[in-house]
Amino acid sequence: MAWHVESSPRTHGWPVRKGLPDVSGTPLGVLRRQLEAMLPLTALDGGEGATAAVAEIALRHVEALQDQGCTSLPWRVGLFGRAHVTQRRLPYLHPDSRGAVKFLDLETGRREKAALPAMCYGAAVSIEADLTTDGEPALLLYDDGVCARVPPWHTGSIRELGRCWRAPRDLRLAQ
Repeated sequence: MAWHVESSPRTHGWPVRKGLPDVSGTPLGVLRRQLEAMLPLTALDGGEGATAAVAEIALRHVEALQDQGCTSLPWRVGLFGRAHVTQRRLPYLHPDSRGAVKFLDLETGRREKAALPAMCYGAAVSIEADLTTDGEPALLLYDDGVCARVPPWHTGSIRELGRCWRAPRDLRLAQ
């Protein structure tokens, strides 16, 4: 297949293939449009353009899946960015912790500081888990075409974050 470079706002100079089937009505097509709309973001949410960078990575992933002929994600929920994925742990910001997220284990009652989470580039996560961001934003991509942006210092249930009316809870306001 022949590759060429278009210099349009949609492709941002990345190589694209002509002659691909129209997948705009599929969940991946919906995700692609949502991610393309996020690319102009710069310093929104305090991430210094981190949302746009994570959206760019997620967009390349969605395009690669479309090139393979997929119409939806191969998993139920995918995570892009850096975030804590937990279950049965309540996140909080301690005033003395200098911005680090700590967790209260709801089963044992222990309080612990979590290690910095690894950067994820499309990692499958459980829809039953909770997600908490530190100082960087994250994106959740759902198999039905929903894309949820989780700003820095926010938390919520992964199932609930996929609903457009449910916003993540700001950890800074919970103190």
